[in-house]
Amino acid sequence: MWGCAVMAGAQGSSVDGSDADAVGPAFEVAAVRPSIVENTRRFGIWMDPSGRLEAHAVSVKILFSQAYGNELGKRNVTTDRGAPKWVESELFDVNAKVDEAYMGGWEKLSDGQRMEVVRPMLRRLLADRFKVRYRVEMRKTPVYALVQAKGGAHVKEVPAPVAMEGDPTEALERWFTEYPGKAPPGQIMCADKCTGNAVKFSDAVGQIAGSSRADRMVVDETGLKGYYDFSFTQPQTKDEPAMQEVEDDLGVRFEPRSVEMKTYVIEAAEKPSVDGE
Repeated sequence: MWGCAVMAGAQGSSVDGSDADAVGPAFEVAAVRPSIVENTRRFGIWMDPSGRLEAHAVSVKILFSQAYGNELGKRNVTTDRGAPKWVESELFDVNAKVDEAYMGGWEKLSDGQRMEVVRPMLRRLLADRFKVRYRVEMRKTPVYALVQAKGGAHVKEVPAPVAMEGDPTEALERWFTEYPGKAPPGQIMCADKCTGNAVKFSDAVGQIAGSSRADRMVVDETGLKGYYDFSFTQPQTKDEPAMQEVEDDLGVRFEPRSVEMKTYVIEAAEKPSVDGE
């Protein structure tokens, strides 16, 4: 049986009664536009040291997962049958700036700590601009536990990545000019193969799940705690045994399991007005 707490997105109380999901203040400025995928080489969400949040080619579901701290193996995000399909299929770009009033001691925070400050603001953006409504349930959830295969994972442990200096877009352009085809520090880049450059393995699990075309959530139980270089096949056709190829390349196995998991169910959303039009 599922435990259930029903709430509106703007309320933010959680299933366990805490305020961990509270909606925070608004960004100082925030622009939302439909993504033109062919015009960007960046996919995902970044928090710039200057206080600027950038999201490129992400769905509302991905934004929601980031806003509510979707820890793999602890929380799940899904959609209700009545939720619009575009919540998962349509991609958006978001460019937002944190108000200086909320940046006290910012320079002393790690990237992860800065994102924790920003998560409640991203929840506000989802509530205000996308009118997202959701509920929280405890669900028995089928997952794949990613474990090391016999002989160990095919990864190389390396030092933590060094942040690129200067404007993020300009820094990336310099990187790709100097190292064409190589993933920037702390990131994964995919073409025929996906390559990771000084990436935490737990941060790679989402891409591994996507490339393997796993039919359930993938949770990290490899025990790999450092930063790693690695590569794995990005299957190009539906006929390829994607999970087997990823397993062979990375020296891991997908073990089917079922776990009780806090689950956020997106019930409704509205398309935002487009900035700049």
